[in-house]
Parts: sequence; C-alpha cells; structure tokens
Amino acid sequence: MPRYINQAKKDEVLLAIKNGMAVTQAAITHGVSCKAIYVWLRAQADNTGTSSLEVARLRRENQELKEIIGMFALEEQKQIPNISILIRVASMLLALTNRFWPNMLLPRATVAS
Repeated sequence: MPRYINQAKKDEVLLAIKNGMAVTQAAITHGVSCKAIYVWLRAQADNTGTSSLEVARLRRENQELKEIIGMFALEEQKQIPNISILIRVASMLLALTNRFWPNMLLPRATVAS
C-alpha cells in the first residue's frame, strides 16, 4: 500500500540526488522506492526537459573532465622543465664540439646559463 511521503522528505531525497547520490542509494538511505524517486524527478523536470537526475549526471561528468584536464596540465608542467634541460644540454654539447673541433661546419654556440 502506498504511503504518504511529506514534501520535506522528497526535497531531502532530491537534493541528495542532485548532489550526486545514485537513485538506488538514495532509495535505500531514505527508505523510499526507486520508482517513487523517478516519479518525483520526472515531475521536477524543468521546461527544457532536463531532470535533476540529468543535471547531477552532467555535474559528475563535468567534474571528471576537470580532473582529467588537471592531470594533463600537471603532466605538461612536468615536461616543460625536461625540454629546457634537453635544450641546455644540447647547447653545451654544441659549444664543446665547437671548442674542440673549431674547423667543423657547425655554428658557434653559446652556453645557456
């Protein structure tokens, strides 16, 4: 037999879902059925048809993408010093080559400091 669930309880469940909780977990945690939650979500959909469930999914996806971009940014920062070290080493090798074999057809290099 269906039981009445007050608006405060509905709002609490919907807020938990909006903040990223899975519908099944919210149903278990708050003691309501998944079917009831989906009915509430459908009723709460805005004019564009986007439900709270879809908004929560998009927020999770957005957060995951931000984390991936952050990982790439950190990796890029790690690689930049490595490239500058390689350039410095190549410059030193070129300078040594010019110093010991000045008649080679290599341009004179200056050692980067």
